Parts: sequence; C-alpha cells; structure tokens
Amino acid sequence: MRKVAGPVQVAVNREVARRIQKYYPGGEKLKYQSPKDWIPNAAFVNCYKGGSESVGYHCDQLTYLGPRAIIGSLSLGVAREFRVRKTVAREGPSGPPSGQDTERADAEGQIAIHLPHNSLLVMHAEMQEEWKHSIHPAPVIDPHPIAGNKRINSE
Repeated sequence: MRKVAGPVQVAVNREVARRIQKYYPGGEKLKYQSPKDWIPNAAFVNCYKGGSESVGYHCDQLTYLGPRAIIGSLSLGVAREFRVRKTVAREGPSGPPSGQDTERADAEGQIAIHLPHNSLLVMHAEMQEEWKHSIHPAPVIDPHPIAGNKRINSE
C-alpha cells in the first residue's frame, strides 16, 4: 500500500480540486472540510473471493477520520460492480429499515459503477452522508490473470 500511496494521493487531491472548482466555487458546502491536502492515513482491505461474495448497502462510519472525510478506494483483481443509492430517511418509528424503505430507495434510483482492475474511486464526503454503497454479487466473473477470481478493495 505504501508504494501506491503517493500516486493515489495526487489523484485524489486533483479530483477534490476539480470538484470544488466545478460544483462548489463559493466553497460554502465545504466549510467543515479540511482545507489541507488529502493524505492517505489509513488502509482497510476487503478481499472478495469469487462473484458470490458481496457486501450489502451501507455507509461507512468515518467520524474517527475527522469531519467530512474523503475516501480513495483502490480496486485490484477481478472487476466488480459498485452500486450506490440515495439514503432515504425513515418515516415512522426508528428501528431497522423496512422493506418499504428499501423499495423507496430503489425507486429513487441506483447507480452502478464498473470497477475494473487498478481503478480508483474517490468517495467525497457526500458519498457517506447522502448515499449508501455496496458490492453486488456477480453471477459471472472474468478471472484476472494474476488474482484469479479474487478482488481486493483497499480504502
């Protein structure tokens, strides 16, 4: 991970600067985000063995990384589908999400992002605040020449 930290840092900071310039020229929404450059300071690794291994919709709890954390997610090995959907507030008493909440989130739309080997996905703070993400099961996968049927995701 240390070998790729430099190039990942450059790519993430370039994307953050582009996003600020294009979407937040006044910077109002970013007032709680650190003004410093993004630096990779933690690594979490997930290994998916075959297409049936997956992770359901969730958002990461990142408060220990500071306010409005940005994640650089590097995918290696087998290509997989990364899906996102809007987080929908529950209507009614709190508790586990109901089937109705899931149906409503699905009705608002899902976005599928193809993540091939050696791809970098930048998850801005809004990704954790307003969206849930998952790695969907894959009925068929094309083996990677080195990784075989495995996919490693490092955040």
